[in-house]
Amino acid sequence: MTNNVHPFEMSGLGLAPFRFVGIWTQPTIDEGGNNIEAYNLDMKHKPECCQFMCAHCGTAIIVHCIIENSAGKRYAVGQDCIRKNDSEGCADEALIAVKQREGDMRREKREAKRVRDHENWLSTVCNDQGETNRERQTREYAEEQQAKKNLEDKVIEKWGFLIDALRNSGDFGRTLATTIENGGEPIGRGVDIALEIYAKQFGRRGSKAFNEAFDSAEAKIN
Repeated sequence: MTNNVHPFEMSGLGLAPFRFVGIWTQPTIDEGGNNIEAYNLDMKHKPECCQFMCAHCGTAIIVHCIIENSAGKRYAVGQDCIRKNDSEGCADEALIAVKQREGDMRREKREAKRVRDHENWLSTVCNDQGETNRERQTREYAEEQQAKKNLEDKVIEKWGFLIDALRNSGDFGRTLATTIENGGEPIGRGVDIALEIYAKQFGRRGSKAFNEAFDSAEAKIN
């Protein structure tokens, strides 16, 4: 005579059929204890049925496969017991979810290690000045920003007198004005166009006033 009693029934988990409903993974605290808030949050949302051991065999487990019996009551069992004892069709689904969760855990572990390693590197003294990598990066960034600001100031000092005229001209003139404001200098034909736009404020092209303004502006940038 065939025994149709499900092994989970024999261990007191209620009556079949059993249905896989999800996974909960026991959280861990990283080496530096930096994830204590995340750990506490995960523990706060621990499903009631997850008791850190397989409800079928009593073995300690980290990955809890949550199953529901025919009466809707839930239990957490280990993946090995799912694999060995489930005959109601939920093993494949559960183990696929386990594999996905294991992949997630490996990625999370690699990312946590990357963050720890980077933090250790930032805190490491890196030169004779006694600077850590974090302090050196902060200083170098500040120096780069100051150099950029100095360059922008230098360009504005040299070319800034053209900006109003350029802004009041067409699209190309406005583009030149923006370039100057961002620390870039006009080049090539752009220089002549900028000077012509400026000189047109004083007279039509070829007039004495135009030529004088053009020559004066050219002298300022050379």
